[in-house]
Amino acid sequence: MSPHAKLLKDLVVKDLQARYRTSVMGFFWSVINPLIMVGLFTFLFSLLLNVRPPAGIRSFALYVFSGVLPWFTIQEALYRSTNSILENSSLVKTIRFPASILPLYLVISGIINESIGLVVLVPLAAYSQGELSPVFLLIIPILVLQAMFCLGLGWILATLQVYVRDTVQLLGVVLMVWMYLTPIFYPPDAMPPAYSLLLQANPLHHLLLIYRSVLVEFELPQPRAVLFFATASLALFYWGYGVIRRRGRSFADLV
Repeated sequence: MSPHAKLLKDLVVKDLQARYRTSVMGFFWSVINPLIMVGLFTFLFSLLLNVRPPAGIRSFALYVFSGVLPWFTIQEALYRSTNSILENSSLVKTIRFPASILPLYLVISGIINESIGLVVLVPLAAYSQGELSPVFLLIIPILVLQAMFCLGLGWILATLQVYVRDTVQLLGVVLMVWMYLTPIFYPPDAMPPAYSLLLQANPLHHLLLIYRSVLVEFELPQPRAVLFFATASLALFYWGYGVIRRRGRSFADLV
């Protein structure tokens, strides 16, 4: 194992341990939290508001949960990545330390943590739909694309934060707007026709379409949604890597 690979592994393990080290139930919170969320959404949308799920989906709670799960992971990854270089300035000033590893280990840690929630989601969806199809295994390459999407954007934001220290505050506003413009808590059909172009240009809309097809309906995702999100992920990944590779040489003097 190369030194950089070992460093990445150690950072991921350390971050995962830090999430639950001080809690009594530790790692089990990764399972309990998703179950609590499903119960809350069931009560709120199915019992209290009597909201009907979209066609093909029997549980509106699972519909919302399948959108909240990736959204929280992406939101956390972007927030943490943005501050990662400044928060680890002592490491960045170390000779030959690759600054690109800092957002990378945070994204990997977030994906691993989300996978625990998926372990809860899939059986509940199978119970709701009355079947379990191997289609859900397609989520594995989708998680890779999601990680590339987060990492590319995370590299860009982390670099920008070094030069513009208000980036993380601006990101909070952008993420709040982005969340409400993404059909997480409502079906895409609820978006007014005048904003349909905005919806179709939103990569996370296409990601959630994939999640709900694969994990809730156990159906093959729409090829258009996969192509759009894959293109956006690859483009952001290579763009972000180019940005941090070019600008990373000056980080030690700026942090």
